[in-house]
Order: sequence, then C-alpha cells, then structure tokens
Amino acid sequence: DKLKVLASKCIAFHTQTINAYNHFLLSDLMGDSIPLDGRIPVNRGVMVRHKDGTTTYIMEEFEEIKTLRRWSKGQFLDSDIKEGQKVKELKNLIKGMPKVLKEVYKDLDKHLPKISNLIELKKFVDENLCNYIRILLF
Repeated sequence: DKLKVLASKCIAFHTQTINAYNHFLLSDLMGDSIPLDGRIPVNRGVMVRHKDGTTTYIMEEFEEIKTLRRWSKGQFLDSDIKEGQKVKELKNLIKGMPKVLKEVYKDLDKHLPKISNLIELKKFVDENLCNYIRILLF
C-alpha cells in the first residue's frame, strides 16, 4: 500500500526520471554543454514541427513511468515482488553490518603496522589496499 501511494504521488507531480543519466555525465565531462533549464534531456524521440514553427519531440513513455503507473494502481508483477524481497533482504543484511565491521576492524587492527609518517602510509596502502578490500568484501 505504501508503494502504491508513493507511485501515485510521483505520477501526480509529473515526476520524470533520467534513465540514461550516465550518458549525460560523460557528455558533460567531455565538454558538451547540457542545459540545466528545466527541460528533461533525452536522446531519443521524433521531432515534430508545428504550424507556428515551434518544434517538439514525441517519444514513448519511459519504462519507469509505466512502472509507476502500474504500481499506483496496485498492479505488481512477480518480478516487482521478487525485487522487493531482495531489497528487504539487503536492508536486513545492512542492519547487521556494523557489528560485523567492528569485529573485522578489531582483527585488522592486530595486523596493521604502526605507521609514523606519510611515506610509510603511502607505501603500506600501495602494497596492501587490494588485500584489505578483499577481506572487507568477502
């Protein structure tokens, strides 16, 4: 019910998503100017010229908006339910992480050398960072 209400609010406020935001980030980093004037940047659609000379783009509705519309009607696919269950499982896993990390840090502290300057720190990080990341992730 909560998801249904939130989806309804998104549609009511004409919320739009930029599903290819990473393309815009890369374009910006490469020097292309992306206007931040309220228009939703899109890289698809068919341009239509009106009788008065103005143009507009017509495109299919974004998949995210279709999904929000379905959810607002209380219509959930099996895949939506499975994804929701995965999110709940991850949420529970994340709740338990502080305790696990405290134990990992205690163990790591026993094995870390005493570092007295930045040169020693750089050398240590260069030599060992990947190993410690593997330990933390697995």
